[in-house]
Amino acid sequence: MTNLEKPGGNVTGTSNAVSAEKIMELAQRDTPNFKRIGALYNSSETNSISVKDYIAKEISKNKSVGIMLIDLFLLI
Repeated sequence: MTNLEKPGGNVTGTSNAVSAEKIMELAQRDTPNFKRIGALYNSSETNSISVKDYIAKEISKNKSVGIMLIDLFLLI
């Protein structure tokens, strides 16, 4: 498969990929003067950490915006 929008065949599965660029675009559109953005993530989940790192990297491109990381954990 070369294109997620038009897979061109029988494909099953899901993706929970988060576009950090889209998050920043929407934040700037809806709240143009925002100074901080928060990211909730679970440090015991590998995918959650990679998404958090991806968002932090994208936010770091905009020096006027800070990021607040909040680690969620489960009590079992």
